[in-house]
Amino acid sequence: IHGIILTISWCLLADLAILVVFLYNIKHKVLIHGVLMGIAVICSITVIVTLIDSKQSKVDELSTTNKKAHYVIGIIVLAWMCLQTISGFISWISRISNRIHPNPVKFSNIIHRYSGYIIMLITKV
Repeated sequence: IHGIILTISWCLLADLAILVVFLYNIKHKVLIHGVLMGIAVICSITVIVTLIDSKQSKVDELSTTNKKAHYVIGIIVLAWMCLQTISGFISWISRISNRIHPNPVKFSNIIHRYSGYIIMLITKV
């Protein structure tokens, strides 16, 4: 179930969110992108927290090196996803606010975009 939910989240929802924001010229494309990515992140958090709670929660107790690597990479990607979500939200708020200087907004957008590319590559692997 863990693999199925995460595959649907990151191979369907996240890809659709990226297509919406980059390919379509619709009025609320950034909002749609945020909602779809938010659903993918919530699915990931729910699945991973449930898995950690119900299974082995300590890296030392995991039996093989592959399981340890999967566990550690999963925790790192989970934390990164949360930071990416916060970054996207801040970027969105700063974009709709007229009181913020445009340079930090541009920098925030660049960080969010390229960090998102890296996360998408990691989640595909």
